[in-house]
Amino acid sequence: MAPMFLGVDSSHAHVQPNGAYHYHGIPTGLVAALTDGKPKMVIVGWAADGFPIYNNLGHADPKNANSPLRTLKSSYRVKSGVRPSGPGGKYDGLYVNDYEYVPGAGDLDDCNGVFSPTPEYPDGIYHYVLTEQFPYVPRMWRGTPDQSFRRGPGGPGGGGPGGPGRGGRGGPGPGDGRYHLLPPFVIEQLDLTDGQQPKVDALEDQTRQKLETILTADQMQTLKSARPQRGGQGGREGPPRGAGGPPPGGLHVIPPFAQPLLNLTDRQKQQIDDLTKSTSAELEKILTPEQMKTLEQARPPRGGPAGQEN
Repeated sequence: MAPMFLGVDSSHAHVQPNGAYHYHGIPTGLVAALTDGKPKMVIVGWAADGFPIYNNLGHADPKNANSPLRTLKSSYRVKSGVRPSGPGGKYDGLYVNDYEYVPGAGDLDDCNGVFSPTPEYPDGIYHYVLTEQFPYVPRMWRGTPDQSFRRGPGGPGGGGPGGPGRGGRGGPGPGDGRYHLLPPFVIEQLDLTDGQQPKVDALEDQTRQKLETILTADQMQTLKSARPQRGGQGGREGPPRGAGGPPPGGLHVIPPFAQPLLNLTDRQKQQIDDLTKSTSAELEKILTPEQMKTLEQARPPRGGPAGQEN
């Protein structure tokens, strides 16, 4: 943390102009009060998407509730090289854009969260973690933020994380720098229930983690930044299929428009096919037969924005 820049107190918080007291890091005073100074996992808040926020402790093995607790670390690291524009100079962590997410570099995903058991949810739940390293406080949502948290037409911060509608997970969709198992236009058509949404979110996170073991870091970054290309048939976007038809429906752990950009090996293609089958089987346990049929028939809206098509 950098109190000389933010003017934060010993709990990494300060008062904003409207008088609201808020945190920029681990609320040390609150954590001490909740844990009585003992090493415990405690909920310190709830995010706009309904997932809990915990202090910086978690299980050493996120799949084993009996594994010891340890301090969790983020997977963001300072970039190497120099800034191509703006203030210039070498990346040193002074600015937000000096950091990049490096899969596997820490314990947490790009939203600074993880799926694992907690005292309140012994069977496991996706939750956010406050860390001693950047981003300190999660800056993206894994789930869908409640509309009551919107401050304007573009959502919190005027178009920041979680814009209008479901599936606003920190961006508009393909090409926003994040992995999407289901694009926003599909989420809209499925009309997921409050019970289904967290399960789909968790499945997306699990699928992303598995993809990170199949693809290289460069391929993963290409996938997250890939966007459908303009010029598809009938005003649709994305590469043509066959004689220029729309992209196929159904589940794709990697969207058809992104596959040619990845230069996949034969082994990777087989692994992705296997992952698609297993993920589809898990999705069938979450969705109703009618929703699965909707998924198979889902197509991007005509002339919609590129970020909302798959």
